[in-house]
Amino acid sequence: MQNIIDNFNISQLFIFNEDLSKKIQKDLKKDEYIDTDDIQMKIVTSVSQKEVNGKYYHLIQYEDKKMGWIELVDSIQIYRFPAKHFQVIPEIFQPNELNEKIGISKDFIAHFQGKLLSIKSQVTYKDEVYYGVFLKNKFHGFHKAAYLDPNIEVLKDIEVSDIRDDIEFYKFSNLTGEVEEIEEIESAKVSSVFQQNKVAKIIINDSQNYWVSLDYLPELHLVDIEDTIDQQTLDFNEVMYSINEERTKTKEILKSVISAKDFVSKKGKKGKFDISSDIKITDMSEELDRYKKDNQDLSKQLDKLKKENKLANSRLEHQRDYNNRLEAQKDKYKNRMEVVEEKMKKLNDQVKQLKRK
Repeated sequence: MQNIIDNFNISQLFIFNEDLSKKIQKDLKKDEYIDTDDIQMKIVTSVSQKEVNGKYYHLIQYEDKKMGWIELVDSIQIYRFPAKHFQVIPEIFQPNELNEKIGISKDFIAHFQGKLLSIKSQVTYKDEVYYGVFLKNKFHGFHKAAYLDPNIEVLKDIEVSDIRDDIEFYKFSNLTGEVEEIEEIESAKVSSVFQQNKVAKIIINDSQNYWVSLDYLPELHLVDIEDTIDQQTLDFNEVMYSINEERTKTKEILKSVISAKDFVSKKGKKGKFDISSDIKITDMSEELDRYKKDNQDLSKQLDKLKKENKLANSRLEHQRDYNNRLEAQKDKYKNRMEVVEEKMKKLNDQVKQLKRK
């Protein structure tokens, strides 16, 4: 299960799915174990990772309770990333086994249809990609990527004369909230598209944003886009997500330390001082120092990952450039062959004419 993320001691999420015979070790130095029955197919947090005797162990936390250490072999990693917008494709959407196993069961299509969905995570289950769907920051399970329509950025100017006269403009992406009157259209640009659902966001006169049906617009000749994310980008996004999460925690702890110090300082001036407050401040300060050290270590590793990612992207660009040049050479050769064939055809015609004479 090890990959590039294993070089970083960061917080990670998993759908726990290990053999029932495996136990969680409370402490790596003690032979105390607990069963895993209660967390099977539950979302758990790996708060820390450690390699011991060639094996990679995760410190598992479930519902804010640290349980202990275990080697994750069959558990499903949840890769997190900045939110992207999708719509459900109602004609093909189906409930799935994964949500049933993790205990999420509801009328999803009733919740999703006509809504702008936020996708913030991704898992692979039985060789298929599933997205973690959120509505108003509430998690609504994992759903097959094939059932969701990505919002594709287009930024394409279109001729006003090519827009149908009977076009209807809407405030929302589900084509509701019709706008009865708009100013005279002098310029138009398509900014994004839900390709499967045939809905586009259009900018009128460089200022007004509306949603429209693609049926009213000229053909955009969009290239089919594969919206799944490659493994290297998933790893990079996961590291970045975890680092940002740790930084947020550090800021909150720092605020608490400053507030507590101010409070104790004021109490001290009044001659009243609670020793327990001093202990709490010390605990928070130690926790803050730990987060600072973790962030420094993560920053160094992140710089290394950025360099590796930049090098990989550079190699990819070189490969694309080579492929483009190769394709251009093929086209050039094809054109030359067509010219040669045309000349040969003319020459054959001339030879036939001479033979007739």
